[in-house]
Amino acid sequence: MSLDINDNKSINDGILELIKSNNKDELEILLKFNNDKIKIDENVYNTVIINDNLEIYKLLIKYDKKDNIFLIFNKNPPFINYLFKNENYLNVFIEEISLYNNNNNNNNKDKDKDKNDRTPLLFTYFFQKYINRININENLYNLLVKYDNLEIFKFVSNNDKMENIYSLIEKNPLIFNYIFKNEDILRKLSTEISKFYCEYGFPASIKNNLNNKRTILFSKRFIMALLKKHKEEFLNYLREDYIFDNTFIIELILCFKNFHDISPNELNELINNRNSKIPFKEVIKKFISVYDYAGLKLLIIFLNKHKIIIDINEIWIRFLKLIIITNKGTSNEKKELMDLIFKYANNNNIFLDVHKKDIDGNFPLLLAVQSNNIEIIQLFIDYANENNIILNFNEKIKNKLENSITIAIWNNDMDIVNLIIDYSNKNNIILEVDSETVGNLPIVSAISNNNIKMMELLIKYANEKILIYELNGIYQFPHSDLAPIDLIIRNNNIKMLNLFMDYATKNNIIINIGSPFRNDCYPIFEAIKNNNIHIIKLLIDYANKNNMILQINQKYDDNSSPLTMAFRKNNNKIINLIFDYANNNNIILDINQKDYNFIKYKLPIEIAVENNNTKLVELLINYAEKNNILLEIKGNSLIKKAKSNGNVRIINLLSKYANQNIIELETEKNFKNPIYQCLYPLKLILKKKRYLQLYYKI
Repeated sequence: MSLDINDNKSINDGILELIKSNNKDELEILLKFNNDKIKIDENVYNTVIINDNLEIYKLLIKYDKKDNIFLIFNKNPPFINYLFKNENYLNVFIEEISLYNNNNNNNNKDKDKDKNDRTPLLFTYFFQKYINRININENLYNLLVKYDNLEIFKFVSNNDKMENIYSLIEKNPLIFNYIFKNEDILRKLSTEISKFYCEYGFPASIKNNLNNKRTILFSKRFIMALLKKHKEEFLNYLREDYIFDNTFIIELILCFKNFHDISPNELNELINNRNSKIPFKEVIKKFISVYDYAGLKLLIIFLNKHKIIIDINEIWIRFLKLIIITNKGTSNEKKELMDLIFKYANNNNIFLDVHKKDIDGNFPLLLAVQSNNIEIIQLFIDYANENNIILNFNEKIKNKLENSITIAIWNNDMDIVNLIIDYSNKNNIILEVDSETVGNLPIVSAISNNNIKMMELLIKYANEKILIYELNGIYQFPHSDLAPIDLIIRNNNIKMLNLFMDYATKNNIIINIGSPFRNDCYPIFEAIKNNNIHIIKLLIDYANKNNMILQINQKYDDNSSPLTMAFRKNNNKIINLIFDYANNNNIILDINQKDYNFIKYKLPIEIAVENNNTKLVELLINYAEKNNILLEIKGNSLIKKAKSNGNVRIINLLSKYANQNIIELETEKNFKNPIYQCLYPLKLILKKKRYLQLYYKI
């Protein structure tokens, strides 16, 4: 398109053509570079209407001068009519003139007029002139909030009604007669209502509050937006308008029917009934669902400040789950919210049921303990003390056995456990720390957490309350079911083991360390696996004192026995302890038992040779000879390994033992040698005879 940029008529014609062809991009370029020369007239806007292109309309409004807009909508009824029929266009128009209003607000006043008797503040003028034609809805209120115009917000709100009090009274002669034909009642009513309004900070005059039902109900999303934008004055105005409508006035009138003053309780009941019309409870639920701590905080502060009472017990559990179960929000945010909710409850005489359970059996006190936040638990205790409530830390989850104290111990927080114990002692409550929970026991939780201080605390508490812990049970742990002694040894904690054994001894409990509870765990085996000679000595000493026999030859875990595991660890002191224990208890060690080390099975003698441990090789040979056991050393692999290690002493020990027991090491075996082939059958006969002598005492 070819335009003469010095010809205003040519530019305007070009604008019309671009609008008709819906060419937004070229139109924007034209407006941008010729803004000073362009005067958008009514023909332009009428063309937009005919073409119905909202994006082009937004573009024109953006570049148009606001005083020109004023002239257009004053002398162009078709354009104005179109605005009121098309909400999207109207909203764009309102948004633009509101910007103009805000930009000029510091330099002009509503009463100021220019020489053409026009109000510079188009925003105010527009609403005053066209309020009866505007469709009042939530979108409109959102715009007013967005541009922070409380006066117009109030003006629109006051015009948002279906019928006024007078038409209502006309339809109800009884009310009319009751109010207006009885001067004493009317005078008393007016005085009381005015007094009531003043007490709550509302205007003494009720004239502006005599409006009936609203045309819309504000959504929770709109209320949330007001809070998030810190528009408390807007929200409070709406609340007052909801409460002090003509329905409220009529309710007050009915209170005077017996000619007595309205009591504070009656007034509070009326105002609370009206507050319930605003979906504050739904707003709380929505904030919770989106993990919005800031929004919740703003709302609770607002409710508290304006003495708005809602029954938060209905959403109490949901509120706590947000704070406690989810990982959203900081610890400080959670504590601050809990503090606000307790203050709100106390300030408004709301009783919070700290033991109320939901469908899953969760209840507030339990959730507070699950939070593992001592400040939140302290808030619960403070609230309970202030309201003469006894907290039951023994109460269990529905269909389960966990209670608050067991959860606190499992969470491994000494301060919280001490706090609960201190509270319980002050209130003469004995905590159920000696009863089993689902697969667990409090002292077992302390063992699982490897927390010796917690264990000491629980033992001290049990001694004070004369409680006895079950120490030989099987309990659930993260990776398997174990006995407490097994877990202590797995944790390799000798101090805890000493404490555990001392407690058992003082309470005449025999810890079962003799028989394995499971095939994959056995105390002596776990101690050897950890290569902890001190724990091994403790177990052997405990077994001897209590007449128990430790199962040294039995296989556990990965097909290893305590004996073979000791050889795998290559610890001479531990192996000597095992041999001494076996000798003292008449146990014959199975020294030909193979140990599986995830690659292949190996004999103790093989492990000793591979580790180049001469003393262990000698120990095995001596033990075999003493107990008439034939070591399985057939083959040449042991000799080869000893040679590669350069250990002549082991080579001699193996060779001597083989010769004495006629064991073929295969080092001289060569079937191509005729002499060897002749002597070989005789060797087999002698070998067989040796076996008969060893095993059948021939």
